[in-house]
Amino acid sequence: MNRSPRWFPIAGLVICALSWCRLAEAKTLGDKLLEAAQQGKAADVQTLLGQGADPNARGKRGRTPLMNAAGYGGEHVSIGAGGRMKSTAVASQGTAETVRALLEHGADPNAVDYEATTALYFAAQYGRLDSVRALLEAHADANLCKTNGMCPLMHASYGGHTEVVRALIAAGAAVNATPGGQTPRSATQRLRAEPTSCVSSYRRGPSPTFGATAVQLH
Repeated sequence: MNRSPRWFPIAGLVICALSWCRLAEAKTLGDKLLEAAQQGKAADVQTLLGQGADPNARGKRGRTPLMNAAGYGGEHVSIGAGGRMKSTAVASQGTAETVRALLEHGADPNAVDYEATTALYFAAQYGRLDSVRALLEAHADANLCKTNGMCPLMHASYGGHTEVVRALIAAGAAVNATPGGQTPRSATQRLRAEPTSCVSSYRRGPSPTFGATAVQLH
């Protein structure tokens, strides 16, 4: 009867330990990359990518370094009326430089988080024109919408980011029809209780100032 050498189990344990160490190191690099991208530390992002950090690493809610660089900065929790907790998204310190670095190293411009939010959505939401352009140049889909039907163009319109609206429309963002039966106009009305939209302004001949030539929405 053949017997395996006694060192076989030991070798197996060593291999497992090495594999675990590599996995832990990769996770650490990924976490560092997520943080550096969110803080706009372009030099650190380049260094971490050079060390093998995954440009498509996942953080909280499935968000990637590219999403953090594009605009996602976490959530601010506050206590509102009646003691209710309110969570508000805040902008990151990410820059177009970090966005480009991640894209150059293989970051997926159309990756989605648990709510189907893309990096382009975050960039449009916070009016980051250079990041929007970088993502569109990398073939980010301007018509990928969240699970709630909200699209990048809607939030750019809501935020009054006229130049971002122009860039998205030029890239083929749908103005009249979106998933969920919403349009940039109807979504803007739902998000903001003001009857103006920079999409309306754009269609009449956009001006650099949001709302300067806006029309009434009905």
